Amino acid sequence: MNLEKQIILISESGKLRIEFDHALNVESKKIAFLGLQSPDFAVDSEEPSRLKRVIKDPYFMGETLSMVVHCSQIKDNAFMNNIYTSESSLTMKCLGILQIKSGMGYNSIEVHNPTYHSLNTNSLLSVEIELRDLRGDLIVFNPGLILVKLGLFPI
Repeated sequence: MNLEKQIILISESGKLRIEFDHALNVESKKIAFLGLQSPDFAVDSEEPSRLKRVIKDPYFMGETLSMVVHCSQIKDNAFMNNIYTSESSLTMKCLGILQIKSGMGYNSIEVHNPTYHSLNTNSLLSVEIELRDLRGDLIVFNPGLILVKLGLFPI
């Protein structure tokens, strides 16, 4: 598929939101997660018990963390935490899952084979993205800017 439009969201937290000046026509288009740039995820060194939990956490693989990218405008249904999303009150659907590493200072991830998702509307006034771990907790990053790239593709 050929990229038609790119949406870039920038924030200082794992919750990113963009509001458009006018409605963006997305009729006959799909959305895909294209990339992430972020500082390392935060580990509170002043709280040793938290550090121990983080290191022993089954969602971490060595120094990496599994992250789920949630989006407010996706129509696709999926199972999340044993709940079929169309039957739940979840407003955010899974846009992608990726691994981020700690200790590198900054992460830069590009998706080479993105998954295309249907949108739940024909026009966008805003898009909200949440970066959460597999337990559903919002990921806390070290200070710095977080950038998420989304792409709109014709069907």
